[in-house]
Amino acid sequence: MPGARAKPIRALALIPLDRHGRPVPIKAQENPFALPNRYWQAPSRPPHGSCEIKNPHLRGLEAQWGHVISRIAAVPDVEGAAFLSCLDTEYYLENWPLQAAILLDAREPGRHVGPLPGAVSVPGHPGLVNIALGQFPGEITARRLTNAWLVVQGGRDLRQRLQVLHALTAAKIKVDLTG
Repeated sequence: MPGARAKPIRALALIPLDRHGRPVPIKAQENPFALPNRYWQAPSRPPHGSCEIKNPHLRGLEAQWGHVISRIAAVPDVEGAAFLSCLDTEYYLENWPLQAAILLDAREPGRHVGPLPGAVSVPGHPGLVNIALGQFPGEITARRLTNAWLVVQGGRDLRQRLQVLHALTAAKIKVDLTG
């Protein structure tokens, strides 16, 4: 919008802790939760991986890029409500960006995943929750799968996130921690 001033973005630093409450040491440019994954970008199709998401019927919802984990691994020393994303995909609908992801329990992928911190029920939509973050990249709306969360963030508004969340399906969630 011409003449409009950008709102400041609030940053939240997340520090991974071990089971004794001590910070997990992180070397520069190292992500302690990085798992083998594949990046893709349109016009290529998303590669197969441990998790897969599909859009069977929403016209205009276009996947642009994302990451797919090829093998899920537990993060045993993490404490508290920690989630592991086995895939993320950036979609566009009516020129609005929306990010979709499947979240698993980081400590024990495959077990019943806990609640999303700060989530409240969406009135009139049983089983759906929303987290009001208020700033870019926007609020998160989610639905529980058997042992995971399917989350959608961003978009124009709650109504658009609900439209996308209802359209997407988790086509595959394969948790095999045996090797």
